Amino acid sequence: MSQGILLGGSGGYGTLPEQVSGFYAARGNAQVALTWSNPSADYAGTLIVRKTGNYPQRPSDGAKIYRGTATSCTDTGLTNDTQYYYRAFSYNSRGEYQTISRTATAKPIAGTVVSTMPVGTKIKLGMYYEQPIIWKIIDKNHSGYPANSVTLMADKILALRCFDAAEPTNPDSNRREYGDNRYSFSNIRQWLNSEANAGKWYSAKHQYDAPPSNANVRNGYNGYDTQAGFLNHFSASAKSLLLNTTLTTTLSSADGGGSETVMDKIFLASRTEMNLGNNIADGVPFAIFDSDASRGAQITAECIRHDPSSYNLDTSRLWYYWLRTPADYKSYLSHYVSNSGALDANDDGQYTYVVDWGIRPLCNVFGYTPFSIEPDSDGCYTVLE
Repeated sequence: MSQGILLGGSGGYGTLPEQVSGFYAARGNAQVALTWSNPSADYAGTLIVRKTGNYPQRPSDGAKIYRGTATSCTDTGLTNDTQYYYRAFSYNSRGEYQTISRTATAKPIAGTVVSTMPVGTKIKLGMYYEQPIIWKIIDKNHSGYPANSVTLMADKILALRCFDAAEPTNPDSNRREYGDNRYSFSNIRQWLNSEANAGKWYSAKHQYDAPPSNANVRNGYNGYDTQAGFLNHFSASAKSLLLNTTLTTTLSSADGGGSETVMDKIFLASRTEMNLGNNIADGVPFAIFDSDASRGAQITAECIRHDPSSYNLDTSRLWYYWLRTPADYKSYLSHYVSNSGALDANDDGQYTYVVDWGIRPLCNVFGYTPFSIEPDSDGCYTVLE
């Protein structure tokens, strides 16, 4: 048992919780947003302490800005261009604090606040294939998403990937040959949310799960188990802006039907969100997607350069991209947006181990995140690092 700082109660120490994880500070205009993940066992709450000059050393060393069981808070009324230092302390029901260090720092800065930008504005945030990712604002304060958030969707298809690899030991013969369409278990979900180095992001999510290696995908190319996680290419400051988002995802009849929820920072859109209808609501439609033309997406030059395909692709061509919604009555087919912007043909979906379909991810950022005052030569606002 580790020893903590006793603030209340009598007698000996209780069992301390683990420290919080994923503690990030994201700067805004005269404010800093903090996010973290709470432990489970023996946990009663989290205290966040702020200082200038250096990190707090103990719970009493600085201004206490939050105490409770949430996983985020916003520190407002700060001075721009001043560095602020934060430390998180988890505590148990006896008021004893875990002292393992969890720190974060940020410097508020003036800029164009992203929540003031209109839907359709393009911004740059994060990197993939050594190029800045261009995102489009598709909504603000979207129903069911984090409060005061701005929703971004990649302006173009960033990569060609399978949704989920074939699972050679699965007793379901279709999943054994074609892959699994349950989004919560999917290879693509795990990869999109991983910060791991090359070859380190994959871990089995169920007993029959298999990595998206060349041996487990259609045509034997574009396996991505040896790549780094998608978030590995983001700076720490860029990752700090990404909000945990609770998503509804439907289940095929093979998994009992209905729906389940997951929580992610990077995710695929659902059929409902893309305004393509569904018999089970997996989210709320984005108003920006009101026609096939509005849903169409081209492919980045970097994707074409790095990801092999049996199709003759170029940057002017609209292409297919995956949704997180499974086909209703199949265990191995997932829906996608077609190259016309419509739902997949015959409402059937595609084999999840297909590697030529694209990835056009989404994320949510804090609405008060500051970006550049003016757009750059590409017409994009850039996040202020």
